[in-house]
Amino acid sequence: MRPLFPRVALALLGLSTTACALTNQLSPISAAASPTPVPVQAQITRPAPTATAIPPTPTEPASAIAARRVLVDFACQPENRLDYPQDWCLLEPGSRGGIDVFPPIPEAQFVDYAPTTNQLLYATHWPDHGAGPGGLSAIDLWGFDVETTDVWPVVPDELVIDARWGPDGQSIAYIIATPTTYQLRWRAASGDDRLLAEDVPHTLSVSPDGEWVAFTRETSYEVGGTPGVYAVSLLNGEEILLSDVDRGGWGSITDEIVWSWDSDHILLPVQDQLLRAAADGSSSTTLTIDERLAREPWYLGQFQKVLWLPDGQRVVVTVNFGGPGLGPVGTATVVLELDAALETVVAAATVADDGGLLGWDLPGQSVWINPYETPGPPVSLPLPKQ
Repeated sequence: MRPLFPRVALALLGLSTTACALTNQLSPISAAASPTPVPVQAQITRPAPTATAIPPTPTEPASAIAARRVLVDFACQPENRLDYPQDWCLLEPGSRGGIDVFPPIPEAQFVDYAPTTNQLLYATHWPDHGAGPGGLSAIDLWGFDVETTDVWPVVPDELVIDARWGPDGQSIAYIIATPTTYQLRWRAASGDDRLLAEDVPHTLSVSPDGEWVAFTRETSYEVGGTPGVYAVSLLNGEEILLSDVDRGGWGSITDEIVWSWDSDHILLPVQDQLLRAAADGSSSTTLTIDERLAREPWYLGQFQKVLWLPDGQRVVVTVNFGGPGLGPVGTATVVLELDAALETVVAAATVADDGGLLGWDLPGQSVWINPYETPGPPVSLPLPKQ
């Protein structure tokens, strides 16, 4: 048995390291000044291409199918990328391809997508300045309805570090810079905006049950607070320490805290390992990989995108591997089976030997893979083998 401790740097996926610390600072602006979202008409309207999707089965309502839509920040069709390099691709469960979605403005930068409401969050341009005590890259934040093309401001000031939709597709968790700290805030569907926690530089995720927001406190960002992985209750504001690990500024801007479907556990890449923690704070560990899997090419690789299967015992992950002294460079997507204690990877199966995860097609059954040219078709998940 060996610890999950890869020694290879980020490669192939073009993933940058954690949010850039830029030197420019903004004049103090109060976070409380953010306006309540008010829908306004989109600045650009283009007809959306049509796509044929497999209808939902009689046993599964259309709303459940819609809740699994995936939107990615590149065009579905390669030829559209030359004309509209910022286009987005909407992937429908059970379909063989996607629908190109045209942004409200050419420079729009994708932030997050809410499948339940078919709305997304975006910034008007790529971050070009820093904010807060650590000088982290900051953006403004806007909402966009894919179907109606309506646009509305969420936080029009360029102070937002990151944001995620709640599971209802209407409420938003976001991090905003102030002159002295980084605030984790919650914007309810009603427009009510409240502070959840301070000293939160980045990395946040809302639980599937809509009751918790997980986040990290870390050194290296000029903020206080005890480092660790936390969850804060949206019901009463209680904070729970899930793990005392300190990422210390390590990681990629694409790293996410991933919740299990029952909201009982989280996974997070930490210092080249994969942290698993109970959501009630009762246990945490970095996963180990059984040495019987040591011959797999991804064994010493660096784990990136992670999806937790509904059964709670398996995860599907994208792994970058190889490099000087570690063999051929590559990217693989694999299913990992964990033991009953959720501490050890005991079996694995390769989903794709090239390309990374985009998201679920049918949860627990198939996923969308990006082969670096165009998404799809969906790939079925194999059963792990020891």
